[in-house]
Amino acid sequence: MKKALLLAGCLIITAGLVFAGGDKDSAKAGGKEKLIIVAGSFVQNNLTGAGMGTGRNLVEQLNTEKNIDLEFFVTPSTAEQQQILFRVGSLRNTEEDLIYVFQSMADDRITGLLEPLNSYMTEKPLDGYPSDYSQGMLDIFTKNGQLYAIPIRAGVWNIWYNKRILDERGIPGAPKTPEEIYEYAKQATYTKPSGEKVYGFVSRGTRWDLHEQLAIGARMYGGDIITPDYKIVINEQPVIKFLQLYRKMYVEGIMPPNWNSMTGEDADRLLKEGRGALSLGSANYGPRYNDPATSNEAGNIVPAFVPLAKELWTADKQISDSMSFTWAIAILKGSTQKEAAWDTIRFLTQQDSAIEMAKNENAPSRISVLEWQSSGDPGAQIAAEVFKYTRAALPPLENGNQIIDIIGEHMENAIIHGRDPQAEMNTAAKRIAELM
Repeated sequence: MKKALLLAGCLIITAGLVFAGGDKDSAKAGGKEKLIIVAGSFVQNNLTGAGMGTGRNLVEQLNTEKNIDLEFFVTPSTAEQQQILFRVGSLRNTEEDLIYVFQSMADDRITGLLEPLNSYMTEKPLDGYPSDYSQGMLDIFTKNGQLYAIPIRAGVWNIWYNKRILDERGIPGAPKTPEEIYEYAKQATYTKPSGEKVYGFVSRGTRWDLHEQLAIGARMYGGDIITPDYKIVINEQPVIKFLQLYRKMYVEGIMPPNWNSMTGEDADRLLKEGRGALSLGSANYGPRYNDPATSNEAGNIVPAFVPLAKELWTADKQISDSMSFTWAIAILKGSTQKEAAWDTIRFLTQQDSAIEMAKNENAPSRISVLEWQSSGDPGAQIAAEVFKYTRAALPPLENGNQIIDIIGEHMENAIIHGRDPQAEMNTAAKRIAELM
């Protein structure tokens, strides 16, 4: 009898995950290969065009053209996705075949969890590899010369602002410096005659999200949290300045009082309802913000570069490095259908498929697709420019989830509870060092 375990809200069976769909053996008997992919709900939307997508249903196309039936096991969050990677990836044989891997999960342990891909690429090359990918993104998933995952979703964060609100409040445009974020957000905070409040700045603020906010904020002042070569700099002045900025906006009511419990969906809703003036979000969010069917502010929400402190401006660069994110698709080491899994990766990452996924609100990882998208999407134009400089919020860390939680805890202490930011970050730096 199989033993069931409940892990982070997902039912896991020791021989594999519970998933929606029929039996894999019966699918094979019907002449099709049935594969299971472990990923978040956004992947299902990107591949099928569910929701706001206008692209083709690639799952149906894969079924028709490659005789591969792709099933989804949908995970509720990035944290749960990581737990499943380390749980299922360690099994010798799994029902699951493919998995999305976030950049922060890609420490050296993935070599024991995922199938190395070099030999597959030699036998059946990957379209556009490596010239159509950022080398920095490929490096994240390369260990000892072996590539373990192919970037499939990547993007950068930028400022989003409601042009109508800023115009009505006499604000000249997007902020160009961190100080202008505060000034413009304060000016854009007001109460409507109906009694409804408009907040000058709205953003996600849950414990997991805070390290990304901090990375973006520190880089506005030329700093970081942990450098790519693993130097801990979370207690240096750029971070302190950003925490002081957020504390000021929080105390003055420029940010919602429930900011530290707001999800990305909450921040999006305030923007689309016209109750938020400025925000931070992914450069590919334009369609969701400006869809007349779902947004009261369609056509009003526009992107801008994340500001850079004026003393750091040069003749060539007046914008922040911001923050990038990368998801990659990989084959689980215990998959019993690795060839079909590689065929699926090749199909999903080819240029035509990548364009269709971009139409389904995927942030493209291929340079050529980003260039295609930027011709009519101002957010993609920003992403194309910032890709030259940007990097992930944190380098891959074996104890990444614990470090992210520590960062969030001490940020909350400084911003919500008003504790001394320097003391909080000194403590955070010490605790992080103990885990590295």
